[in-house]
Order: sequence, then structure tokens, then C-alpha cells
Amino acid sequence: MKYKIIYSNKFKKQYKKIGKTNKKLLEEILYVVSVLQSGDNLPRKYRDHKLQGKLSEFYECHILSDWLLIYFKDKDCLVITLVSTGTHADLFD
Repeated sequence: MKYKIIYSNKFKKQYKKIGKTNKKLLEEILYVVSVLQSGDNLPRKYRDHKLQGKLSEFYECHILSDWLLIYFKDKDCLVITLVSTGTHADLFD
């Protein structure tokens, strides 16, 4: 099953900024998005997991050790919304 990917405005801005400075990170993000879109599970190295607390409806995976992707997965509609990407400090402080 293939998911439709929706990009939040916040994610688009963050992604565009990355593209100007870090092509390798950009490639990793594109790979992760393609796996998510296909409906497959991410390899373990990305530490994909559901968040807790106020953000319990969202998922997070580690693109790099301190670079995260936060997304929402609607399994009923087969839609994944890419919410935000950045370091722990960028996203949670």
C-alpha cells in the first residue's frame, strides 16, 4: 500500500534550508520519506517510534543521531504528513 505524502509549511521551510547546506542529510531524508511512502518499516537504525504525551499522535525517526523527522500517519486515509525536521534542540526546546 502506498501512502500519499503531505508536507507542512514548517517542514517545507526547514527542508529548503537543509538543501542549501547539507546534501547528504537531504538524501537521507528523501530515502526515509520514500520508505514511509511505500508503507514499509524503516530500518532499525532510524529508531522510528511513536511519541508520548502531548505529541502522542505523532511519530519520530532519527535521520542522523541528532536530526529528527516528525510525522503524522493516518492509516485509514493512507496519508503521511511530514510535520517538522531538525535537531532535538530545534524541535523540543
